Amino acid sequence: MFRKSLAIIGHAAPKSPNAVRVLATDRETAYSHCRPPLPPHLACDPPEDTVHAAIRHLLTPDIDPATFSQDNGDFMFLVEMLAGPADGSGEESFQFEVCTPGWLHERVRREGPVTGRHQVIVDSFDWPALQGFFQRLVTRCSGADWREVATKLGRYGHWEFEDYTPGPDNI
Repeated sequence: MFRKSLAIIGHAAPKSPNAVRVLATDRETAYSHCRPPLPPHLACDPPEDTVHAAIRHLLTPDIDPATFSQDNGDFMFLVEMLAGPADGSGEESFQFEVCTPGWLHERVRREGPVTGRHQVIVDSFDWPALQGFFQRLVTRCSGADWREVATKLGRYGHWEFEDYTPGPDNI
């Protein structure tokens, strides 16, 4: 429905030298023409002290990516991403369920309504494509400190310290 509405918007664009034909399939791109560029004195680069994430390891205890075959049809397996600050040491765990729509459909049929949090949904198994997906994910997450970056990553995968509250002995 969204694609159809964008096509209609695109064709209904006024015929003027400044008209922009909208042919995008996502809202961010579709409406980017509505935002004027910032004046040079207001444009800014991210601060130099911005923290970026880096993947240390992508692990999957359920399958061997080198030999996994999708012969059985639908599937779900765990991917554990160990990530840390790009220019620092340390790593923390973020867990994702990689599954097909068919596997998810079967789960809903068995259990009823389920949440989709911490899931990556794929049509078929393609380990290099998944690696690229996770790399793009960490590239988009930056912040003032590692906790802010990890909190952003935790919106996508289950962060090992999600909802962690230090006790009096851990402060």
